[in-house]
Amino acid sequence: MKKNLQLCTASLVLALVTMLGCRNPPTPAGPRSDPGTVIARYKGGEIRRGDIQAAVERRLATIPPPASPEARVLAVRLVIERRVRTALLLKEALKKGYAERPEILTLQTIAEEKLLAEDLLARETAATKATDAVVAAEVERRLAAARPEEARKFSHIFLRAPESDSAARARANAQMEKIRQELADGAGFGDLAEKNSDSVTARGRGRIDWTLRRSLSPDAGGVVFALKEGELSAVIRAKDGLHLFQLDGVRPGAPVDAAAIRRSVRQELDAEAAAVAVRARRQQELDARGVELASAIDLERLEKSGQTSGARPPARWKGGEVTVAELLAFRGRVAATRQPAEVEVRLVAQNRLLAEARRARGLTRELEDGIREAREQAVIDSYRGSLISELETTPTEEEIARFHREQGQTILFLRDFQVDVLFFPQTGESAAEVYAAGATVGTALRDGVPFDDLLSRPARPDARLCRRLEGADLDAIGHTSIRLRKAILNLAVGEVSAAIYLDGPRTEVVPATCVLEGRGVVFVRLRAIGTKPLSTTRAAIEKALVAEKVAAGVGVIQTRLIRESGLQILIPEG
Repeated sequence: MKKNLQLCTASLVLALVTMLGCRNPPTPAGPRSDPGTVIARYKGGEIRRGDIQAAVERRLATIPPPASPEARVLAVRLVIERRVRTALLLKEALKKGYAERPEILTLQTIAEEKLLAEDLLARETAATKATDAVVAAEVERRLAAARPEEARKFSHIFLRAPESDSAARARANAQMEKIRQELADGAGFGDLAEKNSDSVTARGRGRIDWTLRRSLSPDAGGVVFALKEGELSAVIRAKDGLHLFQLDGVRPGAPVDAAAIRRSVRQELDAEAAAVAVRARRQQELDARGVELASAIDLERLEKSGQTSGARPPARWKGGEVTVAELLAFRGRVAATRQPAEVEVRLVAQNRLLAEARRARGLTRELEDGIREAREQAVIDSYRGSLISELETTPTEEEIARFHREQGQTILFLRDFQVDVLFFPQTGESAAEVYAAGATVGTALRDGVPFDDLLSRPARPDARLCRRLEGADLDAIGHTSIRLRKAILNLAVGEVSAAIYLDGPRTEVVPATCVLEGRGVVFVRLRAIGTKPLSTTRAAIEKALVAEKVAAGVGVIQTRLIRESGLQILIPEG
């Protein structure tokens, strides 16, 4: 009797569990984290959780925490779609015989050598760190300047309608009024954003996660940070179209996290020190092997002639060279960023020599897998480049003039940063002396001494002065000192920076006009910000417009690939 009662009880419990399980099945902890779980399928393939976990986490790391469930779903979709597009591009390229083309075989070799060189450099510079004194000084400066910041999350609807197109503007106005009426009638903002918005955020239902005011444009920041939680903004009419915002949440500024600032500074300065060490190691390899590099004029002549035999190699050394055929191969590809030929030849030569040294140490399984992926990526990039080359990307004179007129105050390469510079060079290994000179300047500024007086009577006789500079090259500055570039960007007109330590060996504030040699401490005053003339920025504008047209064309290609893939995402949250 007792046994039968136990059996009945067990059966009843099993029935209840089964019934409840049908309504709301429990998710075991194991399968949810199982890297072998298939989370998406497409024609000719499938994607498992382990294939994308790292990429999803990297993407989520760029979003201020905590990342919402919607942000994770969007990140998973974007990573999956990228993998599917890559797989289909490779399949199409192989079908068309791209992997057998001589110029692409050359690019595969160059890609392999680049990977091996970077692996060697990463190993050799892994222990390179910024000095404790430099880190401590920067931490102290940032702690003094730190202020708690409020963050906000919001939703956004954008209707593209240039101010110059009155018909499009009228349609957008009418559509926005309809949207506002639908919202008043109870429609969800996310539904309307997904249906109507021309912004890239439409796929994510218009949501923008936690954002600081300084991360937004002044106009958008002023609107979003004036709203109350749940409030809808007025329609904002900008040059490119109409904007509508809804505030979804407010996160008050948190107290300063000194430990996090120390970690951030250490990571940033260690990365900067490692970058300097990498550049020095690359140059050392050229010097040790006696590499002879062709001049920029000779390279231009070789590139134009296309002559592959009988000409002096772009780079040569005892036992090796970079051939003209290789020059033509990597210069002929369609690249998002195109460097001068002499820069690319130098890099190819450096990578070849460093790759040779890395191979001599033996390859790991992980590195062999990386080489295979790099060679496949070279095929994909070449095929993608061929598709892009078929697009019409040449900007018109009207487009160039309009870009300069409308973007002159916002696009970095069009802005003319006019600065004064005071630099104290370091002599010897100790930075104590230049920091002392920097402290003297800092104290004088706090006491109200004009910076012009400090420029006229510098604290040390060997100080380097650069006055009334125009056209400070922030891109070039960023290659050698990220902190100096950030400091200039964050200065208000008339403001003087805090002391900034430069780790050398050479910082070009304005090429050929103000070059700071070696290590030392620098102060910068921002005199004014203007707009560079069209005559000096035409080439850069053309490049930017071509990039925009290429991006639009790539978007069409990407849409086509996803449509043809028959992609099914089985587990949206990954």
